[in-house]
Amino acid sequence: MPTTDSSFRSKGIKAYDQKPALFAGFIVFIYLLILIVPGLFSSHSFGKGKGLNDASEIIKQLPFEIFLVTSIALVISFFSQWRHIGARSSISERRKYIWIAMCFPGLVLFAAISQAESADLTDTLFNNFPVQQLALLALMTLLIGMFEELLFRGVLQSGIHQTFGEIKAVALAALVFGLAHYANWVHGKPFVETSYQVLSAFSSGLLLGALRLMTASIWPPILVHGSWDFSVLLLGKVVALMPESHTGASLVTTASLAIALIAKPIFGTFLLMQYWQANRQIRR
Repeated sequence: MPTTDSSFRSKGIKAYDQKPALFAGFIVFIYLLILIVPGLFSSHSFGKGKGLNDASEIIKQLPFEIFLVTSIALVISFFSQWRHIGARSSISERRKYIWIAMCFPGLVLFAAISQAESADLTDTLFNNFPVQQLALLALMTLLIGMFEELLFRGVLQSGIHQTFGEIKAVALAALVFGLAHYANWVHGKPFVETSYQVLSAFSSGLLLGALRLMTASIWPPILVHGSWDFSVLLLGKVVALMPESHTGASLVTTASLAIALIAKPIFGTFLLMQYWQANRQIRR
């Protein structure tokens, strides 16, 4: 005789499989509430503060990020969706696309290191941000990438995919992913600055969603996402330490924006076209 709990879970799995897009949307909605509601009660809400811009401040959110990753993993396990989100898929094929995608955070990381050296900030950077802090930042950004990819490219994109098809799933998941970053505005980040972040997140979402399709795995998007966040935060730390007389700050900031807003969506669109053409030939 099955227990009440197992019967309840079986019904939940069956209901999820019947209406995956609806359940996926509901799960995302719940997490958005978790992320947004606390900001409503802050004195700095709706752009009245600075938000979480500094790497040191972001590291303080590590316990909460662990909670988010653990909880979304439990939700995916409860509804038995690990296979659907690509957590058990092999990535032996199409690895070249992963390496190309990793070039984007790699370029930003290279810019951060080269600018720190050119401005003689290496010692200052490590004094303000020791190795232990760097390790915590790497862990934090990996967890951020894991949670957001499991939620948006895993749960949401896979749910939409099963209902409306692959290309629409990538676009819609990227759109929701981008708009979700307005939670930072609720928590105090200025609206214009947040809007740039929303646009950047949407552009990244196109690339990450396409990468999820091309590799049939959730792990490459997690790796690229975490690496990008780490590189951008480290670059921000270097730029903040630069003297005003140094001309490299605006240059590397503009370059990183160009990568985020132009290069990443272009490569994402290319991957979607490659995926569509490959599957078109298979259908024939």
